[in-house]
Amino acid sequence: MKLTLTFTLLTSLVAVAFASVADTVNNIENIKTQILTLHNTVAALPDTGGSLLSAMSLHSGASNVVAATKKGIADFNGLPKPLSEADGDQILAAYQGVEPGISDVSSTIVAKRDTFRSVPLVGSLVNPVAQYYFITTRAFGSQLLDAFTAAGASDAQLDRAKSLKTFTEAAIDRAIAAYS
Repeated sequence: MKLTLTFTLLTSLVAVAFASVADTVNNIENIKTQILTLHNTVAALPDTGGSLLSAMSLHSGASNVVAATKKGIADFNGLPKPLSEADGDQILAAYQGVEPGISDVSSTIVAKRDTFRSVPLVGSLVNPVAQYYFITTRAFGSQLLDAFTAAGASDAQLDRAKSLKTFTEAAIDRAIAAYS
């Protein structure tokens, strides 16, 4: 009994400590899915007016993006190092697939600013809550790409990762500025 429990615990710890490239790519795809879901939720809002229910769905969507990004960071940090060129390319390709979603959701959130501010009961809380999510997402996005850098990527991959990081930060910075 003790041996079985010990083996089970060790197996679960090893599984958490060593993520595979496939796990990492799947989690990046999950980030992409969560961003798309958030974008669709924001885009479905009317141009004026809003409801508490819509505010809750936005909060949920933003929380899901943050959670998915945290998981992505954990997987990156669990990858065996250094990354092979092929593995690095596979991860970068997956992350590049997230780029359009980041741009779209940031633009849509900026366009719907007045809608968010008109939500009953929480309109005055929109700016600080929105900024929290923007700043948190920006930080985790940066950490995700920093983890890629720490994984021992090639110089060409590092240049692509830096470009992705700059793009991501600029898109989120536009949203932060709109809610400042």
